[in-house]
Amino acid sequence: MSTTLTIRLDDKLAQKLNHVAERSGRTRSDILRDALRRQLAIALLDEVREELVPLAEKHGWFTDEDVFNDVS
Repeated sequence: MSTTLTIRLDDKLAQKLNHVAERSGRTRSDILRDALRRQLAIALLDEVREELVPLAEKHGWFTDEDVFNDVS
C-alpha cells in the first residue's frame, strides 16, 4: 500500500529540488522519499542516543575509546 502526501515548498526550495532531479536523472518524489528516510533515521538515532547516553555514562563511558577499552 502507498500513501500520497502533498507538501508545499517555497520557490527557492522547489528550484533546488528541480535542479537536483534534473542533474541526477531521478524524480522529485524519489529524492524526497530518500530525504525523508534519512531524516527519520536521524530522528530514531537521536531517540536511541537519548536513552543510551545516561546508561553509558553510569558505566563511565564518555567516548568511543572508553567503550572500546572495556570490550576489548
